[in-house]
Amino acid sequence: MAYFSLFFHAISLLSWSATIAIASLAGNNTEHVALLAIKSSITHDPERVLDTWNTSLHFCQWQGVTCGRRHPRVTKLDLGSRGFVGSLSPHIGNLSFLRVISLENNTFNGVIPPQLGGLFRLQNLILANNSFEGEVPGSLSNCTRLRVLRLGHNKLVGKLPQELGSLVNLVYLSIHYNSFIGGIPSFIANLTSLEIISAANNQLGGTVPDIFSQLHNLNYLGFGANQLHGMIPPSLYNLSSLTALGFSDNQINGGLLKDIGLQLPNLEIFQMWGNKLTGSIPFSFSNCSKLEHLDLTENGFTGKLNINFMGIPNLRLLLLYSNSLGSWEPDEMNFIDSLINCSKLEMVLVQENQLRGVLPSSLANLSSQLTFLSISENFIYGRLPSGIGNLVKLEGLSVNSNQLTGIIPSELGNLQFLVLLYLGHNNFTENLPDFLGNLSSLNELDLSYNRLHGQISPSLGKCKSLVKLDLSANNFSGIIPKEFFQLSSLIYLNLSQNHLVGPLPQDIQKLKA
Repeated sequence: MAYFSLFFHAISLLSWSATIAIASLAGNNTEHVALLAIKSSITHDPERVLDTWNTSLHFCQWQGVTCGRRHPRVTKLDLGSRGFVGSLSPHIGNLSFLRVISLENNTFNGVIPPQLGGLFRLQNLILANNSFEGEVPGSLSNCTRLRVLRLGHNKLVGKLPQELGSLVNLVYLSIHYNSFIGGIPSFIANLTSLEIISAANNQLGGTVPDIFSQLHNLNYLGFGANQLHGMIPPSLYNLSSLTALGFSDNQINGGLLKDIGLQLPNLEIFQMWGNKLTGSIPFSFSNCSKLEHLDLTENGFTGKLNINFMGIPNLRLLLLYSNSLGSWEPDEMNFIDSLINCSKLEMVLVQENQLRGVLPSSLANLSSQLTFLSISENFIYGRLPSGIGNLVKLEGLSVNSNQLTGIIPSELGNLQFLVLLYLGHNNFTENLPDFLGNLSSLNELDLSYNRLHGQISPSLGKCKSLVKLDLSANNFSGIIPKEFFQLSSLIYLNLSQNHLVGPLPQDIQKLKA
C-alpha cells in the first residue's frame, strides 16, 4: 500500500507541475503578444531600442523589459528618455505582473489606457514629460498598491477622479503642467502616506481646502500657478515635516501666521510670490535654520524686515521685491548685517519697496557666492560702499532709482563677472570712471539721470559685449567717442540730454544691431 501511495503522490506532483508549466506558457504568450502590441503603437524609435524586440530573443531579454527572478513574467517596463513617439497600447493591461511602468521624457500621446486599472500589482506609474491627453482614468483607483503616480508635463484635462482617494499607499503624486480644473481634490485628505504633492501650473480654482491635517508625512506641497484664492488654511501650518511649500502665482490673500517659523521649522523652500498677501513678514522665519529659498515677491507686505538671518546659514535666495516693505526707522537696513552669516547666499532682490536708509559697510562681507544684488527703486541714500568690490562673483548689480550720492567707487572694477550694472536715477557725481572699460563681460550699463560730467571716456569701447548703454540726462560734454561705433553688438544707445558737441561720426553706420 505504501508503494501505491507514493506512486499516486508522484503522479499528482507531475500533474500539478504540468498545470503550472502550461499556465506559465499561456502567461508568457499573453505577455509576448502584449509587448508586441506596445511596440506596434510606437511610431518613432530614434535609438532603435525596439530592434531587440524580436523572436530571436526571449522577451525577458528585450531592452527595457525586466522579468521576475523566479518566473519569466514582466515586472518592469522601463522605456524612459528614449525619444519615442506614439501611443500607449491598451494591451499593457495584460502585463498583469507589472510593478513599475516608466515612460517619462518621450512623446507618447493619446489617452492613458483605462486598462492600467487591471494591474493590481502596480507600484510605480511614471508617465511624466509626454503628450498624454484626455482625463485620468478612474480605473487607476484599482491599483491600490500604487506608491508613485507621476503625470506631470502632459496635456491632461478635466478633474482628478474622486476614486483616486482609494490609493492610500500613494507616496508621490505629481500632476504639474497639465490643464486640470476644479478645486484641490478633497480626496487628498485620505492619502495619509503622501510625502510629495506637485500640482503647479494647472487651472485649479477655488479656495484652499482645510484638508491637510492628517498628512503628517508630507514634506513637499506645490500648487503654484493655479487660480486659487482665499487664505492659507490652518491645517497647513500643522505640517511640521514640510520642507517645501509653494502657492506662488495665485490669488492667496490675508497674512502669514505669526508663528509660521515655529510651526514649520524644517522649511527649506517657501515660495508665495505673485499673490495678495499683506501684513508684516513674520520674525519667526528666523527659526527656520534650514531655509534656502525665501520668495515673497509681488505681494503687499509692509513694515520692517526684521528677520534675523544669522540663524539661517544655508540661505541662497532672498527674493522680496515688489512689496511695500519699509518702516523708515533709523536701522531699516540692518537686515543686511544679519545676512553676513549666510555664506551660500547667491541672490538678494529687494527692489521696488519703500526701504530707507544708508547701505551699511557690512555689504562688503556678504557671501562671496553672491551673483545678483538689487536694491533699486527704494529710498536708499548716502554713498555706495567701496567694499562692494569684495563681491567678486557679482553678475548683476542694480541700485538705480534711489538717492545715492558721491563718486562711483573704483572698486567696482574688481567685479569682472558683471553682466548688468544699473546705477541710473541717482545723484552720482564726477567723471565717468575709466575702470568701467575693464568690465569686459558687461551687457548692459545704465548711468542715466545722474550728475556725471566731463568728457565721456572712450574706455567703454573696450566693453565689446555691450548690448545696452544709457548715459542720458547727465552733464557730459565734448564729442562722442568714435570707439562707441565699433561696438557691433550694441542695440540700444542713449546719449540724450547732455552737452555733447561735434559731428556724428560716419562710423555710426557700423551699428547694424
